Amino acid sequence: DVERSRGLGDVYKRQVLELARMGSAKLNMAPIALALCVEAVVKDVRFEFPQRHIQCDFSLMPQPVSITHVMANAGALSRALENIIRNACKYSPEGRPIDISIAPAGHKQWQVCCRDYGNGMQQEELALLKRPFYRGGGVMHGEGFGLGLSIADKAIKQHGGKLIIDNHTEGGLSVQVILNAMPAGHC
Repeated sequence: DVERSRGLGDVYKRQVLELARMGSAKLNMAPIALALCVEAVVKDVRFEFPQRHIQCDFSLMPQPVSITHVMANAGALSRALENIIRNACKYSPEGRPIDISIAPAGHKQWQVCCRDYGNGMQQEELALLKRPFYRGGGVMHGEGFGLGLSIADKAIKQHGGKLIIDNHTEGGLSVQVILNAMPAGHC
C-alpha cells in the first residue's frame, strides 16, 4: 500500500498545482468542436469505468455535430469535463446510466449537461461542491480529494462560461457547463 499512497500523493500534488494554475494562468484558446471534445472525454472515462453505461445525446445540436465550435483551451476544457463525468461515475449507483447531453442554452451558448442517478445533494451543500477540498455528503474516505469540481469551475470560468450544479427534478445530480458558441464561419 506504500506504492498506492505514493501514487495518491502524486495525484494530489498534480491537482493542487492544476487548481493554482487555473486561478492565475491565461489559457491559449482556439476553436474546438465541442461534441468531438465531449466524445473524446467520454471515451477516456469509459476506459477508466468500463462497468458504467455513459449515454451521449447530441440530438439537439446542428448536424453534423463537428460544425459546432467553442473558443477553448482543449486541454483545460477536457480536464474540466473529465472531472465532472468521473464524479458522476463515482457517485452514481451501479447499474444506473450517466447521461451526457449537449444542447443550445440561450442565445449563442451551448450547455453540456452531465446527469447521474445518485442520491443528489442537500440543497445547502450544492454551492459548496465548487470549493477546494470540499467533499459532499460528509465523505471523508474513498477516492478523490475534493478538488475536481473546483478545478472544473475555475477552468470553465476562464472560458467565459459557468458551471451550474443542481439536483435533477427526477433524482440525481445535474452538472451543467455553459459555454459561449462561436459564430458560424469563424472557425
